[in-house]
Order: sequence, then C-alpha cells, then structure tokens
Amino acid sequence: MRKINYIIGEGFLKEAPYAFHFHGLLIEYEDKFGDAESIIVSINEDFFPFSTSKRNINFSDDGKQVNIIFNAHRYQDKKGNFTIKPLPADVFSSLRFILDKAVSEYSKKFLTDIL
Repeated sequence: MRKINYIIGEGFLKEAPYAFHFHGLLIEYEDKFGDAESIIVSINEDFFPFSTSKRNINFSDDGKQVNIIFNAHRYQDKKGNFTIKPLPADVFSSLRFILDKAVSEYSKKFLTDIL
C-alpha cells in the first residue's frame, strides 16, 4: 500500500480543528493513484488569496510521483483584514475536490481505473 505523505505549512491549518482530520481524509486516497510510488500533498495557508497560483496537481512523466498543492485562505473582515478562518468542513470539502480531481486526471493520463 502506498502512503500519502503530507506537509502542513504555517498558519491556521496547523490548528487542531483542521490538522487533526487531514490524515484520515488522505488515507482514503492512498490506493487511488494506480502505480504511483510517491504521493505528496502540501497543505498551505495562502497569504495572498487574490494572486494567481501555480498548477496545484503535478505528475511525473512516468506517473510514479504525484504532487498536490492545496491552498486555503482566510476571508476579509469588515475592516479589510484577513482574519476570518474558513470552517473546517469547507476546507475538507475543498481538499476532497482537489484530490478527486487529481485522481481523475491521473486515471485519464495513465489509463488506470479509479477505485
């Protein structure tokens, strides 16, 4: 069985309501990437939510390595400061969306069946 390795960057995503559940969610996806030997998910707080970010799903040419970048950000308060944290359920829903998209793209690119 492959193991998904994940890295949580600085910010609110390291707090217990978020960080505690990442492992359980990612385990669900360990066997969905065909022949991939290395699956790394970077989980980050995006401090510039209006910037255009780079591609968040990348595969090696042979499909052995999968790299996924997931960014979440705070929302603006009435004063325009980014202080409002998203609900943990919203973060997990967004992460699940990115993971489902990665599984689908991997399956299409490397002709594997989605489990």
